[in-house]
This record gives sequence, C-alpha cells and structure tokens, in this order.
Amino acid sequence: MMPKRTSFLPLLLCAFLAIQATVRGQVVTKTKYIFGSDIELGGFWPALSTEIRLDSADGETGTGVDFESDLNFSDRKFLPLFQASWRPSKSWLFQLDYVNLNRSNSSVLETEIEWPPGEGGEVFPVDAEVNSFLDYQTSRISAAYVFRTSKKSELAVALGFHLTQMSAGIGLKVAAGGEEASGSKDMDLPVIPLPSLGLYWGIRLGEKWTVRLRGDFFALTYDDYSGSLISARAEGLYDFSDHWGVGAGLNYYELSIEADKERFTGKTEFGYWGPNLFVRYLF
Repeated sequence: MMPKRTSFLPLLLCAFLAIQATVRGQVVTKTKYIFGSDIELGGFWPALSTEIRLDSADGETGTGVDFESDLNFSDRKFLPLFQASWRPSKSWLFQLDYVNLNRSNSSVLETEIEWPPGEGGEVFPVDAEVNSFLDYQTSRISAAYVFRTSKKSELAVALGFHLTQMSAGIGLKVAAGGEEASGSKDMDLPVIPLPSLGLYWGIRLGEKWTVRLRGDFFALTYDDYSGSLISARAEGLYDFSDHWGVGAGLNYYELSIEADKERFTGKTEFGYWGPNLFVRYLF
C-alpha cells in the first residue's frame, strides 16, 4: 500500500514567517537588492532520473531499478515552481522553496526485478504487468550572509537544510485470480534533513535586467547513513515595474542517499535538470 505522506510546505511557511517575526519592528531601508524580497511562482520542465536499490535485511545487495528505463516512467514532467525570499537587512537573506513530484505508471517488464532480494522480497518476472509509483518531495530553507553588495553585484554564502522524503512501490497489476492486486512492495525513505552550504552570486545588467547564480552542496557519512546533494540554479530576471517581474533559467538537482535502517536499507539516486519560467512579486 502507498505510505502516508506529509507535506513539509505548511510547516516551513510557519517557520519562514516566524523568522520574519523576530525582526518585526526594525527599520529597513528600501533598497533594490539583487537578491531581494520576492515570491516566485511558475513551473519547469525537467529531465528526470531515478534509480533505487533495495537490499535485504540480512545484508544481500539488491539490483538497482531504473524507474525511467525498467518501469517505463516518463523522463520528463511539468512541475510547479515556488520560492519565497526575504531580505530584512543589507547583510541577511532568507529563502524557502518547495518541489513536489508524484508519478505512477503501469508497464510490462522486459527484465526481471527482485524487490528486495532474498527472503521477504518478491520476484517480478519478465512480461509481468506491474503497477508502480514514485513520490518525492523536498523543501529547502536557508539563511544567507551577504558579505559583498553594491548596486551592480552581490555575493553571499548560505547555510540551509533540505528536508527530503521519497517513497516508491512495485506490485503486480493483476493477481493470480485475475483480480487487481491489493498490495505492493514499498520503499519509504524517512524524512531526512540534509544540511547544505551554498554560494550566491548576482550581477545587474542595467535598470531592469539581472543575472543570478546559486549553488548548494552537501556530502556526509554518519552512522548508517551516507549521502550527497548538489543543487544549482541559474536565472535571468526582467523587472517591468517596482513590484512585478519575470524570469527564466535552468535548475539542476542531484541527490544520493545510502542507508542501512529498518525503514530503508539500500541506495537511492535521484536527479533532474531543466528550464524554468516564473513570475515574481517584489516587496
């Protein structure tokens, strides 16, 4: 059965508003920063890549399942884009963004899949018709210190947290009696807060045009977990008024997590990259 999922977005919005409340009442000079206060809404069209390996409880290493190749998932999907930025002072910038990706598919297998291997797992043979799903969501909240700012450029370093959750399942579409199968072999990756270090750079190209780059990086091995994360974004902005603008750019994201825990034993590799378009409200 599909595991119960909880959205991070309402909780993180509350945290974001709480940060604003801590400095409420301070006098902030209205300056048009390159990384300023805004809300961005839009979408992007990424190329997707997902491979999950489930290992058995007794330590037997499983075989990675490529969801786009082995389970015939589409390798592209339109996704909504949301980001909120708040610049309370010359030196500090806070950001929140959110990505939610839910996919499912029915397919006929061209290769045998063990999910997971050994006792307690299930073997899906060649030509079996299966249902599968993959749900992914991540939220990023970060605090950036702007150590260089001018009318033409800004440079900042950031500390952030990526709250990531992923669940997946494979099950026979038709059971032996000809009825729809009621269950599947599921993977439920627990919510993992991944810290990251970031670098922001932006340059103004005249009164209305701006180019901004952002990169976040993480790598850590701790206890029974190991993982790495790379996230990058490049964008061009055009502000046609004091409060409204549009933007376009490229997003890149790569996540790798390996764990030996009760809820998840194995490895997952997930990534996407693609163009985005959005409208922004500046405040």
